[in-house]
Amino acid sequence: MIVATRLSPSPRRGVAPIRRLSLLWLAITGLALSGLAAGPGRGFAQGHTDTRRVVSSTPATAAALADTARVRRWREEVRAITQRVRHQHPRPFAFSSEAAFDSSARAIEARIATSDDARLAVECMRMVAALGDAHTQVIGTLPPLGFTTVLPIVMRPFEDGLYVTAAGPEYAAWVGSKVTRIGELATDDALARVASATSADNRYTQLDRAPLFLMMPALLQALGVVPDRDRVSLEIERAPGKRERIVVIGGPPPEGFPFAFLETEPPIPAAWTSARRVTANALPRCDQRPESAWWFEVLPDSRAVYLRLRRIEPISGDLAYFELYRRLFAVLDSLKPSALIVDLRHDHGGNNTILDPLIRGIIARPWLDRQGALFALIDRGTFSAAMNAAVFLDERTRALFIGEPTGGRVNHYGDAPERDTPNFGMMLQVSTVPWTSRFPNDDRAWIAPEHAVPSTFADWREAKDRALDSALEALREGALSPRVLASAKRSGTEAAQATFEAWRAAHPSPWETDPHGDLAGYCADLIEAGEWRDAAVLGEVMVALDPRSSISWRLLGEAAAANGNRARAVECLKKTLEINPRAQVAAMMLRRLGEKP
Repeated sequence: MIVATRLSPSPRRGVAPIRRLSLLWLAITGLALSGLAAGPGRGFAQGHTDTRRVVSSTPATAAALADTARVRRWREEVRAITQRVRHQHPRPFAFSSEAAFDSSARAIEARIATSDDARLAVECMRMVAALGDAHTQVIGTLPPLGFTTVLPIVMRPFEDGLYVTAAGPEYAAWVGSKVTRIGELATDDALARVASATSADNRYTQLDRAPLFLMMPALLQALGVVPDRDRVSLEIERAPGKRERIVVIGGPPPEGFPFAFLETEPPIPAAWTSARRVTANALPRCDQRPESAWWFEVLPDSRAVYLRLRRIEPISGDLAYFELYRRLFAVLDSLKPSALIVDLRHDHGGNNTILDPLIRGIIARPWLDRQGALFALIDRGTFSAAMNAAVFLDERTRALFIGEPTGGRVNHYGDAPERDTPNFGMMLQVSTVPWTSRFPNDDRAWIAPEHAVPSTFADWREAKDRALDSALEALREGALSPRVLASAKRSGTEAAQATFEAWRAAHPSPWETDPHGDLAGYCADLIEAGEWRDAAVLGEVMVALDPRSSISWRLLGEAAAANGNRARAVECLKKTLEINPRAQVAAMMLRRLGEKP
């Protein structure tokens, strides 16, 4: 069953300014006149020459840079940005230093008379990016400030390196190559410099936004990555160990730039070559139906329901969000499927107000809201309202998270209206609303998945959806905690420990997730459901795996008490207090058993 087939024409919050930037790029670079008139056979280098004639370059002489009026206008610009940040943001220095922010502003003002417009714009971007809030940003990469060319090549970072994922006709031969150096810098160093100008909540926001900025040679020049603002030298590796140098010449922006290229999976212009080796019909489910904000279907082989939330929008096609939820829950109640898989990947957000009915509907169905029956797929593109959806699922349900870390932090700021800076028209967005979880002191920079699925170029190229496959595998073979419990009941504690360690070896995580937490959560669910014998069996496995876990000993003590095993309960609760003397619940339970804590 498929629901919703067309994208709502309503713009999302935060999208409008990027649309304006797109129009500005088109208008000023003269793409509508020169690029389109040139036809598909014209090269980007020739288009670049036309662009340079249309757009006046930034002041080049020392006298022009030091012009009193120019210096005054830039000083006003910097002060307008800093004042807006201070007056509008609820806590502008929640993740950064106020002293460092002030120092950056003074340093920019001191360099106005000796720096061109592009460098000053990038320095403003870096100053605001250092605040550590992805919704608070300056976008100064405008043609009037010297950003007149775009590279006809997309470079995307994966966990195994930076790769050319698409390119225009002139550079099609290098599509699929690994990029080992940009200019004279190793790719990690180049990406670090790009990250310094990228407003982000964490490393994964930076990785998600990197491809767009890597297309802008003037930005790379301003960051000291390359010497020229109209071309970039790359060292690439087309075969292992065989490296070569290429030079990519910038030209007019491709169709949809920059708006379309903000997407985690940007649509590639028709004349370009993609590194993906599959047709559109064979793409992973998360990349299908890009025109739809959301849809769902039943996966017949697994009897799971797959819900795709590509954009958190109130309307998709001719359906409102509450109509989607009615249909979704009607199907769930009718079929009683084995699982619900909520896919939040590549979802940059939208309208937070439509999320609550979905979360409440899941919680109202205990047969669905349990470990092994509810999955959330996340990645670097899970951001803003989609990040809030992930937080709600994390806090209020038993969802198992699969994929890579989210692009948003757990407690973050958002709802950032856009404004143009007064003198140069740079886009400025400053957060106005704190989005706080149930735990205001939760300082996680992201939600890390329990089942780690690092993104690799090979998987992306072959359109392999390892995250969805991992969810379906958990359905077939059982999630970790039920699997460990079954092993313990069948063969004892040692066998269950071996099952746990084998699972961990098969699912390594670079993000230091703790699978012991899965066991503790499942044990607590068993106690709540009155399944005390199973809880006690699982508790014995937990304390064997981690003898220094006070929560494991406390849960085992609670299960033992419920089973009438007073001696074991007292032993476990005293062990809890030995590890954590401040464990008040354990002390209370001991007193109930007639023991002194």
